[in-house]
Amino acid sequence: SVLSAHGYRTGLFTSPHLVSIRERFRLDGTAVSHTDFSILVDLLKHRIDRLKPELRKGYRTTFELMTALAFLYFEKMHPDWVVLETGMGGRLDCTNVVTPEISIVTRIDLDHTESLGTTLESIANEKAGIIKAEKPVVIGAQPGEAMSVLLDTALRRRSPVVDAAKLVSFKKVVKNRTSMSFDAKCFGHELSELSVNLPGSFQLENIQSALAALYQLEAQNLIKLDNQMIKEGLERLNLSGRFMSIPVPRVTIPLNGVKLLADGAHNPVAARVVCDAIQELYPDAPVTVILGVAGNKDVQGILDVFSSYVHRLIPVRYDNPRATDPGLVAELADTSINEVHPFNDLESALRYLHSKTARDEVILVTGSIYLVGDLLKLANLEDECLNIY
Repeated sequence: SVLSAHGYRTGLFTSPHLVSIRERFRLDGTAVSHTDFSILVDLLKHRIDRLKPELRKGYRTTFELMTALAFLYFEKMHPDWVVLETGMGGRLDCTNVVTPEISIVTRIDLDHTESLGTTLESIANEKAGIIKAEKPVVIGAQPGEAMSVLLDTALRRRSPVVDAAKLVSFKKVVKNRTSMSFDAKCFGHELSELSVNLPGSFQLENIQSALAALYQLEAQNLIKLDNQMIKEGLERLNLSGRFMSIPVPRVTIPLNGVKLLADGAHNPVAARVVCDAIQELYPDAPVTVILGVAGNKDVQGILDVFSSYVHRLIPVRYDNPRATDPGLVAELADTSINEVHPFNDLESALRYLHSKTARDEVILVTGSIYLVGDLLKLANLEDECLNIY
């Protein structure tokens, strides 16, 4: 968003998507059109068909095909800058065929343990795979075990380390339920009266990493930053599904004036971060969690976090074959939660809550990006997912 505000043509590849698969491929913040997406799929199929049979067998996963589509899209659109988000890990991730101008490693947690390992050190070793020889790496705030691995990898590859937490600091932080404002000091530069439409203190870590990357690129004479353009880029950013407040009138089911929030948190640390944000911004509100989570996630760990924060848990199923059975989630839930009531779909859960929730209550829909996508469909907010700035 900040690069685009400076006039650079920007590409963005992320996963998964909330509502439409087109969200994964963006140019200047806008998702690829239906027409261009269809053309890209035809082009990719044509190129795969031209490969030798032994090479065609190499395309095994949806994510590999999506990454190939992204490369084709950006090849066609000629952006000045592209931000590629890895799918899982880094070392063996199919996005890692590129040699970037800069790499960014955000906070590492125990996730995808069946593929990346069961310790922070093993996961950090996989994430460190995106650190390229003699190319700078921005490292966001990290647990000590992960930081040691990242720093060791950077040293071996002679990669300059940009410690975001040390080089970017904030003051005069003012938070409310829909946004934050703050002053920042970045690489010695003072920035005042910045704001983002992203509530929750946890977003400051992401802003740290983004600003650190931008100022490092400027230090390499690859871009030229302007304080006003930085401010505008941050102000216009809109990320759906991240501690997102859903206007209750937009939901087709009446909910008696409750506060409806959505966040794609799908591991214990993310769940705790979201709970902390609710306690910070809604300190006296009773909390109901509607939870849908994939079977390959730490379901018990997520439940353990929510058990000390919520008074009602509603496990639900969402439209994905990996979704955990809500009845099983209910069985795993701690008995300290006042009420646990599973449902087979989100709409049924919301209808049940219509007569159960108080006006000052918070309902959090969480556990999966796809579940949040189901909520956005019910709220007729699909179009908001297609443009992020």
